[in-house]
Amino acid sequence: MNNIEPSNREPTQGVKTLGVKDVEAWIEDLTKELTLPEGGLLRGELLGTSGDGRRCQLRGAGRATVELRLEQPISAKRGDTVETAGEPELVTEAVPVGLRLVWKGVAAKNCGTSPRFRARRASVEAHAAKLPFTTPPIDGRLRSGGRVRLVAEAHSKAWPELEEAGRQYRWFKPDHTVCKDLRDPASLAASLASVLPLVNTGDVVLIAGGNGELEALDVLEDERVLGALVRLTARCPTILAVGHAGDELLTNKVVTYPIDTARAAIQLIVTESGQPSGDTQHAEGAEDDPGPSPRRAGPLPAGVLLLLVLVAAVLGWWARGVFAA
Repeated sequence: MNNIEPSNREPTQGVKTLGVKDVEAWIEDLTKELTLPEGGLLRGELLGTSGDGRRCQLRGAGRATVELRLEQPISAKRGDTVETAGEPELVTEAVPVGLRLVWKGVAAKNCGTSPRFRARRASVEAHAAKLPFTTPPIDGRLRSGGRVRLVAEAHSKAWPELEEAGRQYRWFKPDHTVCKDLRDPASLAASLASVLPLVNTGDVVLIAGGNGELEALDVLEDERVLGALVRLTARCPTILAVGHAGDELLTNKVVTYPIDTARAAIQLIVTESGQPSGDTQHAEGAEDDPGPSPRRAGPLPAGVLLLLVLVAAVLGWWARGVFAA
């Protein structure tokens, strides 16, 4: 059985039984011991905003992010450099248990697009300009031997959903390439690169996970990840299911379908794969799959042919009688 029943045995003598509340209390004590600076000028690259521009997520050169809370809303978009005067505060999270750093300020200044983001966008534009075709759509070739290749973490919720689709549709053949850490651009780029030799023009590659966190979207726009996505899209349709499908993301320029969830991606695959394959232009060196040949009409069976002759004879006899009258 997969379900583990709680043990009724008494804990080992001398071992203290702890609860989540105990751990939460330790974290609160830890926050009291940490000495934070009184405040200053915070500067970082904007990942996104919420709360009508009063809550922002900022990042620097590393993977750490800071939540910015403002009294006055700011007009800024992803990739802009934002700075504000304020003071830090550690906030304890009950679910899940953890710490979060919040920077509180009155107002923030938009300093324009960050040099780092500008360089990344230029890199994406250069990659997109080299694509020799419009991103290939999903078509009927998937149902003629193609595979749905998922790139996700080991315990991704997307994999059980793909397995269920495989049980529901006999032609739906899922395959899972495990990415160790979707928050690590090197790990994700390596996983995407490992899929490249496996794909055929009738396959679909689905990248799923992240639960829509802004930090995960930032990793997906890393130059190494974008380059791997370009190479995959040159071979087969690609779907990016990480949430924020309506946002203006760099990855939207180099994947076929940006979508919110893996479940929505499965629905898209089922619908689009019912379409006949068109004259999609492929990358150089890719093999064309003509698909199943159309059936040709064969000769009529002898019994059917004899029946048609008898019907024709009866109709001819009846017609002679009518006109003779």
